[in-house]
Amino acid sequence: MNYKNFEELPIWQHAREIVNFIYKIIDGNEALKRNQRLTNQLKGAGISVMNNIPEGFDSDNNVEFIRFLKYS
Repeated sequence: MNYKNFEELPIWQHAREIVNFIYKIIDGNEALKRNQRLTNQLKGAGISVMNNIPEGFDSDNNVEFIRFLKYS
């Protein structure tokens, strides 16, 4: 199956759902919100996964794409 852009990739869609879930958990938990360091780490990790997928996708090279998926 050929995808025209990374947003069509099921793995990117799942990563986006995970990031949304992370934000929802943080927003619903006052104790977690007060822990800025942990909150920033959780958000950053989720976003990093989400961002590595399109970076590899844009390489137009399967080896590079797989490498970025491993980073994710």
